Amino acid sequence: MTDPDAVAVYGPQAPQRSGVATYIDAMAEHCPPGFRIQRVCNNSWMDPRAAKAVLYHVGASALHHCVFEGLRRRPGPTIVHENNTLSYYYESWDWLKPSVRARVLSMASRRLGRHVGCLEVLQEALDGLPDEDRYCADIGIEQMYLPYLTHALVHSRRLQRRFARLAPDLPVTQVPLMSYPLTTDMRARSRSQLNLSPGQIVFGSFGFIGQYKRVDKILRAWLDWQTRPPDSVLLVVGQPQYNIEIPNHPSIVHIGFVPNATDFLGYLAACDCAVQLRYPTLGETSGVITTFLANNVPLITSLTPDTAEYAGLPNVVRVAPDEAEVPNLIVSMTQIAQ
Repeated sequence: MTDPDAVAVYGPQAPQRSGVATYIDAMAEHCPPGFRIQRVCNNSWMDPRAAKAVLYHVGASALHHCVFEGLRRRPGPTIVHENNTLSYYYESWDWLKPSVRARVLSMASRRLGRHVGCLEVLQEALDGLPDEDRYCADIGIEQMYLPYLTHALVHSRRLQRRFARLAPDLPVTQVPLMSYPLTTDMRARSRSQLNLSPGQIVFGSFGFIGQYKRVDKILRAWLDWQTRPPDSVLLVVGQPQYNIEIPNHPSIVHIGFVPNATDFLGYLAACDCAVQLRYPTLGETSGVITTFLANNVPLITSLTPDTAEYAGLPNVVRVAPDEAEVPNLIVSMTQIAQ
C-alpha cells in the first residue's frame, strides 16, 4: 500500500544480500522525526508516479531492477553506488524489454567496432579486451540511466568528474560515504568469537569475492610470505561470486556472507590491517575502505586512478595490479606486521 506522505526509496532491502540495502537502512536511521520513507524493492514494487517524492539507489546487480524500472517511469534524484552497471543487465537480461537489450548490444558494438548480436557473444568479446572484462568494460553504460537522473549524488570525486563530462547539464554532488566506529569492545568480542588472542596480527579482506577483488592474489601472497608472523591470521569475509578456492590452511579463516551488520562491523574491528584490492573497478566506492580509514586502521589497496584520493594518507599503501603485485603485497604486509 502506498503511503501518500512518504518518500519512496528504491533499492535492495534485507534480507537481500546487498551492501546498498545496509546503506539504506543506515540512512533511514538519520531521518528526522516525522520524516517517513517507504521502501521499494523488487519484491514490493510500486509505481513511482504514485509517490509524493522518490529517491533511487543505482547499483550493479539484479537487485536494482526496481530502480531502473522506476527511473524510466519517473526521473528523480539518485545515489549512484556503482556507475558501471553492466552486471545488472546480464543478471536481468530475461526481464528486459527487447528495446533495452538492443540498446545495450548496440553500445557494445560501438565500443568493440563490430556487430554484437547476443548476450553470450557480448560477454566473450568484452572478456577479450586488455585490462577489462565483461563487468568493468567501459561501453558508456551510464547513458542507459543518466538521462533519467534529476540530480546525481556520488561518493567519489572521480565519478563526479566523469558524470560532469558525460552529462554536463546534470547536477552532481559528492557526498562522503558513511563510516562506522570500530570500538575496542567490538574488537575484543569479535576476536573472542574467532578464538583469536589479543596479540595476534590479523589481516582482513571483506566484501563479495568477485574476480576484481583480486582475493586470489591476496591468498597467493599470504601463502608465499616466508617471514609471516607464525600466529598471524588472514580473515576473509564474503561470499564468492566465482569459482575461487579458499585454501584450507590454519592461518586462513573464511566466513561467508554476514547478514548482520553488527557482526560484520565486529569482524572489521578484529583486524590490524585491511587488504582491500579492486581492479578492474565497477566505479564503486568501498564502504569497508571508508570505515577502515575513518578508524585509522592500516590499509593496503590497489594503485589505480580510482584510489588516487587515498594517496598520501597515513597508513595507506597502494600496490599496482601488475606482474609484481604478489611480491609487493608481501613487502607491504611485512612492513605493517613489524
